[in-house]
Amino acid sequence: MNWKIVSFTLMILVGISSIIIATNHGLWWDEAVYLGLSKGLENGYYRLLHSPIDESFRAPLLPAILLELRLFGLDSLFKFISLFLVMGSIFLVKRRLEALAILLSFPLFLLYSNRMLTETLFAAVFILSIYLATKKMSAAGFFAGCSFLIRYPGIVSIIPVLYFAREKTKTALIFAGVIVLRLLMSLTTYGDIFAFLRAQASKVGPEFLSGPSSFYFVHSIELVGTLLPFAIIGLFVRDKMKTRIWTTLIVLAFSFLIIRKEVRYLISFLPLLAVLVFNAVKEFEWLRSVLIILTALNLFLGVFLVIDYSNSALAIKDASLYINGTVISENYPVTNWFSNSDVLSPSSLDDFNKAMEKADYIISYDINESFPKDNFTLIREFQDMDSKVRVYKKIP
Repeated sequence: MNWKIVSFTLMILVGISSIIIATNHGLWWDEAVYLGLSKGLENGYYRLLHSPIDESFRAPLLPAILLELRLFGLDSLFKFISLFLVMGSIFLVKRRLEALAILLSFPLFLLYSNRMLTETLFAAVFILSIYLATKKMSAAGFFAGCSFLIRYPGIVSIIPVLYFAREKTKTALIFAGVIVLRLLMSLTTYGDIFAFLRAQASKVGPEFLSGPSSFYFVHSIELVGTLLPFAIIGLFVRDKMKTRIWTTLIVLAFSFLIIRKEVRYLISFLPLLAVLVFNAVKEFEWLRSVLIILTALNLFLGVFLVIDYSNSALAIKDASLYINGTVISENYPVTNWFSNSDVLSPSSLDDFNKAMEKADYIISYDINESFPKDNFTLIREFQDMDSKVRVYKKIP
């Protein structure tokens, strides 16, 4: 038995097992938003239940998928479904275990595969649209449209899809048909087919408007870990897929033009980077043993990261479950999801003063407590790995 194949197989199993074992029961902000929107869809509208805060500008496919899974009690399986989808997409491109092991060893890929977010699902659908286009299948237009319905920057996927497609007009029409669904949703919600894009732009706070153009290059080591040199080498080796990969990378790079910058947005690149790393090793066989060592090291860092974050976001969950009444919550999506209370999230000091007249409780992180609370008293504190949350109750 080939010990190298055994090594890569074990790494794949370790990566998947870490996600199963380190299940997180708290929710990050965006996870709670998508779950809340799925509950809204269940009730016939596209917004958060119990909350006047408008999140209906969000891309709708993930909430729709979560709704279908929730109806069958399977929403907790979403992360595994998206994980196996992205693994399947990369296996279609490179039918080798090494490519899968490389993908699963990326620390941030493991971390975000353990969350109900758009990153891994988008990566799978994006790569699948490119793959189908290279196979000259018009269904590529459908999946390119779906990538837009998962993350709006995914609209750029139509460029490589049409570049590789045989029936370009048919593919473009299918893509346009999918896009129209979102425009109709916007028309129903806002009375304007493009209002959802303006609404999303208005929600981007000033703290996200200063990302430098070099942001993603500076943080690339966080994304690829110890395998970054291999990915760079893989860009230049001879391979029949070289043109496809270069084209897709260039198009994906246009997503860097969006003002808001976060490291997690690079998750979309990881399947392609895994292929590039594999190409480098295939060209230089002597690197294979080095790859096994570095992939194992990457995987160790990734597993540690997943386990370390398994207790994150529990404080805000516990605080939200603790209260029973109208509440002002700094993290309104999570409180909205876990409690049955009316959730207020004022955007200004004047709004806050008005909200305090209605609120029975205030839930706030200890790092942001500059608000007035003369009529409230601290009744409970909750602590998790990365934050302390305080609960205040109105004085009768």
